[in-house]
Order: sequence, then C-alpha cells, then structure tokens
Amino acid sequence: MQMLFAFLIALAGASWVYSDARSRGINPAPWAILTFMALIIGLPLYLLLRPKGDMTECPHCGKRRLESLGACPHCGNTSHEHAEEAVIMPSKKGICVSCGKIIDDDWKFCPYCGTGQKNRMN
Repeated sequence: MQMLFAFLIALAGASWVYSDARSRGINPAPWAILTFMALIIGLPLYLLLRPKGDMTECPHCGKRRLESLGACPHCGNTSHEHAEEAVIMPSKKGICVSCGKIIDDDWKFCPYCGTGQKNRMN
C-alpha cells in the first residue's frame, strides 16, 4: 500500500512538472522523468532552475504560458499575431503598437514598454 501511495505521489509530481515546464517553454521530458524517479531531488531542483516570470493566458489558444516568451509553446503564435483577435475581443482590449502586448483600449501608454498609443487602431 505504501508503494502505491509513493508511486501516485511521484506520478502527480512528475505530471505537474511536465505541464509547468511545457508552459514555460522548456523541454518537459527530462524534468518529469527526474521528478518521477527521484521526487525529493527532481522537484526542488526543477523549482530552483525553471525559468522565472509571470504566467499569462495565450489570447489565441487560451492555455497558460510564460509571459516573456516570444511565442506560445502550445500553439506557436507570437503576441504580435494576435492583433486582429484583440481588436474584436468584447472586453475593449487592444494591442500595443510597439511591444504587441494586450492592453486596455483607453490606455494612452503601454504599461509594459511605455510607448504612447495614439497611432494604435482600436
């Protein structure tokens, strides 16, 4: 019974590491295998070495991804490719003319890069 419990804990840890690593744009297989084989070593090591940053929802596929990535690791789209979709989003969102991040339509400056938004099409 204890072996089954240990197996399930290791499997859950490896599954979480695989999902998190994939969302952060790194190869998830080695980290998941290390975590499954040696949970007490793999999980802390992964948490120390994984790419840091805020997670955000991809406007194209809706899956979580590291905000600083140039392209979504799930669907491959870059933040600059979402301009057409952001314009038709019902929540009054737009795309920064400089960095391509999604911002509110009424913002005069992008909070991410500081660029003025007077030339942006709403």
